[in-house]
Formats: sequence, structure tokens, C-alpha cells
Amino acid sequence: MRLLIVDDEIWSRTMIRKILPWRDIGFSDIEEAGDGQAALAILAARPVDLMITDMRMPRLDGADMLKQVRTAQYAVEIIVMSGYEDYAYLHEALKTKATDYLLKPVVRAELEKAVSRALDIIHERQNYHHIEQILVHEDLSNTLTRYYECKNLTYKSLSTQDATKLAFQVDQLEALVASLNTQLALKAYIEKDFMHFVHKLEKEHQPNQALPIHVDHFNMADVRERLTAILHHLIHQEVHHKINILDVQKHIDAHFVETISLADVAKRFHISKEHLSRLFKKEVGTSVQAYITGKKIEHAKGLLNRYRSLSMATIGMMSGFVDAPYFHRVFRNHTGMTPKQYRG
Repeated sequence: MRLLIVDDEIWSRTMIRKILPWRDIGFSDIEEAGDGQAALAILAARPVDLMITDMRMPRLDGADMLKQVRTAQYAVEIIVMSGYEDYAYLHEALKTKATDYLLKPVVRAELEKAVSRALDIIHERQNYHHIEQILVHEDLSNTLTRYYECKNLTYKSLSTQDATKLAFQVDQLEALVASLNTQLALKAYIEKDFMHFVHKLEKEHQPNQALPIHVDHFNMADVRERLTAILHHLIHQEVHHKINILDVQKHIDAHFVETISLADVAKRFHISKEHLSRLFKKEVGTSVQAYITGKKIEHAKGLLNRYRSLSMATIGMMSGFVDAPYFHRVFRNHTGMTPKQYRG
């Protein structure tokens, strides 16, 4: 991945370079620009995955640069930093859909969180583009279905704290990956997607580990060890009688593309389905299942708009629906039109 640091102050660019282990995270190429014009020249010349930019700069400031980035529709995630709590800058950052807006001097912990959120988006965009290219050339939807079923059941075995089922699902994943030695593109997609899935779980259960460690090779022993550590954490964690609904929302936001249900969420937070339903409806204004379904539908809409070559069944799977007819029915009930009609 490529990182672009934009700031007119050399010391600030150097600080950003040194504050995080960028290469360990996966950024093999780091570039710098001293103002907005230089940054736009780099963006026009080659793809950039993440841009961290100051706002007050000579020649072309951050606000004007972000307007041009938005117009050009570059596929880049943006973290804005500024020494000023300036509404105009914040407003432009929001319009450009920047991942985060950080005040200078930048605090490492805050930057880690912002980069972690940006990496989630970058991973999703890369993976969807990757699978789109794979499925254009070959129909591998059956294998993809097996993978998503395996990932969903892995999530459920963790939710129910079932070590036997977890071990079985990891065995299934290992066998699936081993069977793809002649389908290397799909194998690479599955390995990368599953490692991202494991890291999402680690972020939730081990919040001090905010950033993923870049792994060159998929290692099944490492996967087993990391999933087992998550399971042990779930088994031995203290049962809280008070529940924070914001934590419930964050959990759903992170896992709605799995086949998550009210029962799964209730088990995760050691609370009855009925009690969770009452608390969630009171604080959020909708039911847990309606919230989950809404997240899935909005996700599916985005995929339908961006990836026109993906089949309806594939988009349904990627949005957490168990099969194509169910996806079709829920989408129509929710939007008043079929997925095909929505795509137009």
C-alpha cells in the first residue's frame, strides 16, 4: 500500500513518518508533499491508499485540495489534521468523507485508531475489487459460498464459546484453502479476507491491539492460535450486569456482514434476548434485528452501485444474507424494489 503525508512543515511530516511502524502495518511506499498542489500531482500520477494531510498550507491549502480530490473521485482514504478547531476545515473534511479529523499535535493513540478505521475501508475496497475481477473470468461462486458459510460458523462458534465447533470450522477452512492451489487468485482473496476478519475480532476483544500486523504469508497455525486466544478471552471475561448499548452497536457494525442474529448478540454480551431487545429499542429507537437488517441493506446498496459485474447472489453473501432468495425478499421488503431494479 502507498501512504502520502501532506504538510508544509518538514518536522511534522517526519513526525508522522516515525510515529507508527508503517511498513509493519503494510505501507511499503511512503511519499511526502509540502502543499496541496504537490499532493494532487502525486494522486494524479499513481494510486495512493491513504493520505494524511494538514489543512493550512501555502499555494493550495487543504480545503481547496480536498475539493479537487472529491471532484476527481480518487480512491484514497483521508485523515485530516489541523492545529485549529476550524469549522470550515472540518466541514470540508466531512464533505470529502474523510475518515477522521485530528487536532495537532497528533497523539499516537488517536492516529492509530484513525489509521485502523481507514485500513478497514481500504481492505474492503481492495477485496471487493479483487473478487469482482476473479468472478468476471471464472464462476467460483460455489467455493465462495463455502467460504462465507465457514466464516459465519466460525463467528457463531465464538459467540457460543464452543471450542469443538471452532476447531472444526478452522479445519474446514484449512481444507478449503488447501483445495485452491490451482485457483491462486481466489485463495489469496480468502486468506486476506479471513485475516481481516480475525483482526476485527481482536480489535473488539483486545482493544490495545488497534493496528493489524502485516502478514506476508497466510499461516494456519497462527490463525488457530489467534482464534483460540479470542475464545479464551470470551470464556474468562467478567460478566457485566450493566450493558453499554453503544458497545452493542459497535459490535453489530463490525460483524453485520456475518449471519449475525439477536441471539448471537445477546450471547456475546451475556444478556437475555428479551432484556437486550428492550434496552436497544429504548436507546436506539429500533429493534436489534431491524438495525442489523438496515446495515446489511445499506451495505448491499453500496455494492450494487459500485460493482455492477457482481451477481445478486454474490452481493447477498457479501452483505450477510444466507441465500439469494432471502436476500431478494428482504431487499424488496425494505426498499420496495428488487436488487436488480435498484441497480437499474
